[in-house]
Amino acid sequence: MVMMDQLSQLPFCKNWTENFCSSDQRKESTIYFLVLEVSEKHEQVETSWPQCSFKVLRLLNEQSGEERVLQLRDEWCYSVVAPGDTIHVIGEFDSEGKCEINRRENFLIVHPDILVSGTRVAGSFSCSRRAVLDERLKSGEYSAAALIGTLLHQMFQAGLIRESPTKEFLEDYARVVLQKSLESLYACGVNENDTHKTLIEAIPKLLNWIRSFRYSEVSESPSIDFGSEDGAKKIKVSEVLDIEEMAWAPKYGLKGMIDASLQVNVKSNTNVPNEMIMPLEFKTGKATNGQAAMEHNAQVMLYTLLMSERYSQHIGHGLLYYLHTDQTQGITVCRSDLVGLIMRRNELANDLLKASITQQLPPMLQSPNMCRGCRHLNVCTIYHKAYGGTTEGSGLGSVFDSLVSHLTNAHNNFLQKWDQLIDLEAKEVEVVKKQIWSSQSLKNDLYAPCLSSLVLDTSERATPANFSKGNQFTYHFVHRDWTSLGTHQQDRAALNSSIFPVKKFESSLRNGDYVVLSTEPSGKLIATGVVVDMSCSSISVSLSKRLRLPGSSRTSQAQDLHQQLWRIDKDEFMGSFAIMRFNLIQLFLQNEQSSHLRKMIVDLEVPRFDSGCQFSQDPAISYIWSEKNLNDDQRRAILKILTAKDYALILGMPGTGKTSTMVYAVKALLMRGSSILLTSYTNSAVDNLLLKLKFQVISILDAT
Repeated sequence: MVMMDQLSQLPFCKNWTENFCSSDQRKESTIYFLVLEVSEKHEQVETSWPQCSFKVLRLLNEQSGEERVLQLRDEWCYSVVAPGDTIHVIGEFDSEGKCEINRRENFLIVHPDILVSGTRVAGSFSCSRRAVLDERLKSGEYSAAALIGTLLHQMFQAGLIRESPTKEFLEDYARVVLQKSLESLYACGVNENDTHKTLIEAIPKLLNWIRSFRYSEVSESPSIDFGSEDGAKKIKVSEVLDIEEMAWAPKYGLKGMIDASLQVNVKSNTNVPNEMIMPLEFKTGKATNGQAAMEHNAQVMLYTLLMSERYSQHIGHGLLYYLHTDQTQGITVCRSDLVGLIMRRNELANDLLKASITQQLPPMLQSPNMCRGCRHLNVCTIYHKAYGGTTEGSGLGSVFDSLVSHLTNAHNNFLQKWDQLIDLEAKEVEVVKKQIWSSQSLKNDLYAPCLSSLVLDTSERATPANFSKGNQFTYHFVHRDWTSLGTHQQDRAALNSSIFPVKKFESSLRNGDYVVLSTEPSGKLIATGVVVDMSCSSISVSLSKRLRLPGSSRTSQAQDLHQQLWRIDKDEFMGSFAIMRFNLIQLFLQNEQSSHLRKMIVDLEVPRFDSGCQFSQDPAISYIWSEKNLNDDQRRAILKILTAKDYALILGMPGTGKTSTMVYAVKALLMRGSSILLTSYTNSAVDNLLLKLKFQVISILDAT
């Protein structure tokens, strides 16, 4: 590994390294502060120079009640920060409780509890409105380019972790990923054979990169240019630490998914090899220069911050590989770049917070050339119109009018109302999410959606052979007090008795819940998974890949995992609110399907029913008329369902037989050969209905 004293000798990272070390070692720098007051000051360093402005922030440590003073100088003076904001200061306060942030030292993180994607930060330089929409909206839809890019990523990553991959291996893997993505291919309207051809054509480049960078001798490794100050370096990948590594860094208010985390042997002109950790970003698109290249560079730089936090060491370089040109670029992190990126991250966090509170987005870009090709053009213009925007304010002229002319005031009001309601619900859930990395733990609440002080179960039931199944890995956790007992069955039974003072699990977590797995007491987020089994003494979580601790060696990995204390929190988000917003905005698009839904849901057009149905020729209707267990109200309700062209709403007080009515309605619809989706706000309601259907000997496909 490259030691900190070695790194500090390098001119490109000296200040950045010192700042990293100091912020990592001093406890106070990890505390969040409440901004009490912001004032702007002026000073004149030299009589012949113009006055310099700087900001002074009066801060409160809400945990200790102590106040601090922070000065923002140079570029940081332009930071958007106001009383009531929460900030994180990466730097040291002196004995008088003062700290200064300038272009040479320290960092300011505004709203650190808003974890912003590194990709969003990098993309926000060209349009902050698009970045906010990317964060607030999520769909299950794929574009053809994005889908093919995902498949190429999977192939490249499979080759990276494969021992000496061959052309035949990648060809076979291409067929595997293609078969798994057939549904998405058809949804995008992409031809399967054309996609397969694209994947096969990429294999020589993928294989050449892997062989050149991973399996060659260091002396023969490719030479990568890391910039004018750092020069060319020969790079050899000595180990692939992880692929698709989830990295959350509340310290910087950042999150990201890193294509590949590499242990790299670096040899510069001094011929002294060094071991470094680097992120590798893999790009499959054709854009390799201009604005796109700047965004890609920024993305890699932010990933070095994420990995520095995750691996608890300075990471100052990254790799960027463009498949289209088959070129690999070295990225060197400089403090001046980080200052600009962190400040942009702070601005984006402000924009996201404002959008969640007032539903106001950053202004439109007003650039017809860029806006016409934007994936959010329809959504962006609808939001602009709904919140009082004008044609002149859009900067798009007749293009804007053509996209929103169908919207009425009633439509605008509906969108505003439900957009706000979604944000209010998201705000309630976000309080729980922040507990995962904040110092205010929920563990004192017996029925909180989390479990703490856990260790991996080492009993017979948790042998490694039971860990993996297909592409899923299941890990069993028990409370650390369990380790004081034996691993025999009688000890496990004793755990459920009152003889042993061992903590039992009391939590609102349930089977099927999405969860986040983190370490204690550091609070480092390690993985996300799903609860697959839970009892009063243990919990089992299924992960998509093997559990590993960042920075742990292969030889000590198993021991480190078992010595680690763990915490499991319910992942309340999983993009659900972003999906809600996406589905809401779909109602207002200008197409036939959206128009029909808009008439039904927003305009409250009366639903249509088939009045000319030949009852005698419909076995479903004949069945309902002949079913003696139905009363007249239930029969009329089911007939409404069977004759509905749009929808039917069945209302009834508790205990009036709504569930029983639905059982017979499902049975009648099945007689027509219909496919039926059953859903409810609660699992118990669905379970109750399924049990009654099972009693009727009706075949059920359980999609859960």
